[in-house]
Amino acid sequence: MNTTELNQTIQDKTRSLGHSLRSRIHPMSSMAKLWVKRDDELSFGVSGTKLRKIAALVHHWRENGVKKVIALGGDRSNHLVSCVQIFHEIGLDYEVWCQESHHQSMRGNQAYLRLLARPGQSRSLSREDWPHAQREAEAYAQSQADKTVVMAEGACQEEALWGGMSLGMDLLLNQAQEAMEFDHIFMDAGTGIGAAGMKAYLDAVGFKGVLHVVQMAPCDIQTWASKGSRLLGLETSATCELRIHQPATARSFGASNTKVMEEIVRFAREDGLLLDPIYTAKLFLTVRQLLPNILSPGQIGAVIHSGGGLAIEGFWEQLGRHL
Repeated sequence: MNTTELNQTIQDKTRSLGHSLRSRIHPMSSMAKLWVKRDDELSFGVSGTKLRKIAALVHHWRENGVKKVIALGGDRSNHLVSCVQIFHEIGLDYEVWCQESHHQSMRGNQAYLRLLARPGQSRSLSREDWPHAQREAEAYAQSQADKTVVMAEGACQEEALWGGMSLGMDLLLNQAQEAMEFDHIFMDAGTGIGAAGMKAYLDAVGFKGVLHVVQMAPCDIQTWASKGSRLLGLETSATCELRIHQPATARSFGASNTKVMEEIVRFAREDGLLLDPIYTAKLFLTVRQLLPNILSPGQIGAVIHSGGGLAIEGFWEQLGRHL
């Protein structure tokens, strides 16, 4: 399969929402030699990487006659807020199963999910029951009259890898349009599916730079990337080096602190970027600290801004102290 055929296959697998998933790149004001890919502009309410993954899953569901989806996640999850918007858009029946929140006040994604989900289509599970949620959801799906599937937490499933591949394809199309070659690519990861799809695509086309992944939660990106290569029918050698980094601060998933809030303010005022405290603020902070030791003279890098700016709404109390 040549690159043209590969790109066409990826487009076919991710065009289920009616448009091509393309976003622009531009140089950053605050960090020389670094470009930002604006996947945050793909959708107002759905982060770019999640939009790509869900588009790939919608294609798969349609091909297999799925009528209903059970989506799992925390009630403050960007993932569930993204899913419900798209389920309404395409008219797909759904239920969201949420882990019970320990937060008393309803704000941020918790409030958005309450706004979006119809009464009777959201179920809360206790923290004690949550480890069994996947198994219980699969049993419940089997009992439904219409074909029903379970969407794993964070869309952590093989078919979603096509979404990450579309991001790799799009970035290299940006690169060609700007007549440049990136030496380093930086992105964040939760489940790691988006990063794994990106890695599989970069290996497939022989990209020889470095993919840096700031890992917000434990995930096995290389194993998933190998699955992505098999989806492509390829047994490629790893031309693209993968480097995993921990966030520079607030390393526990979902954690934030003063440094994160200061970084949100910094990038808003210097680059005009709206970052969220859970993923993108930690990504950009970590990249800023890594750059002096990574970029050699003449090299350039790209950082993926996946979006999620709506999540700021749940952190105004902390963020307000820095304004």
